[in-house]
Amino acid sequence: MLTLENILLLIVLGLLLINIQTIISAVIFLFQNLREVVVQTIQKEDVPSDIKMIIKPYEVFLYAQGFKFLYTYQYNNILEKNDSPQYTLYFYNEEEHIHAFLDTTPMKGCLQALTINYSTLYEDYQIVSTYDCFSHNIKVPESVSLFDHYHGSFEKSLISHFEDRKTKSEKIQTEVFSEEGCFNYVQYQIDETFNIMMEENIIHETNNGYKFSTTLAFQKYTHHSIQGY
Repeated sequence: MLTLENILLLIVLGLLLINIQTIISAVIFLFQNLREVVVQTIQKEDVPSDIKMIIKPYEVFLYAQGFKFLYTYQYNNILEKNDSPQYTLYFYNEEEHIHAFLDTTPMKGCLQALTINYSTLYEDYQIVSTYDCFSHNIKVPESVSLFDHYHGSFEKSLISHFEDRKTKSEKIQTEVFSEEGCFNYVQYQIDETFNIMMEENIIHETNNGYKFSTTLAFQKYTHHSIQGY
């Protein structure tokens, strides 16, 4: 039977372990050179077979929810020495006017193999986006209202998105993205995230590109990243 002292000891050890993971990851990240992320349009057939196998069941799920697949994008990892590209598949639900972005994660072996972001766009260019168990790991521009209910279920996350978008009273945009329009949207979101990380002093520019900063903001970012991966 666990005593109060044993329970407190386990809690302390758990906190130490989390902090040790954060410190180790922070040290590794600090020695990494960073680069800007550039998006390119590709054909779905060009996605590697191992990535396709990961994506397939979630793709089937989106089809069952009334989404139609439209475009595929590839972009480089922000870490200069990580040559594993990431992929975004874009789906659209014409009846509900919901955009779904299926994004692969930046590191192989992550606890979350991918994320699905459900987004509704409004006539005033505001956006409501619903993630699942991932919002702690991302930065978004002011135009995006970010929700994450931590369901552990993309299906429940979709149901929640219908409620999340009721927080806006503006008229919903009903147009599907063109291939170029979606490309510009994905690149814009990535660029804005990069800019926010610069503004919050998580990263800084150097003569050889970019690096993570030795700041409290960077430490918090690293800790949150560990939660996601």
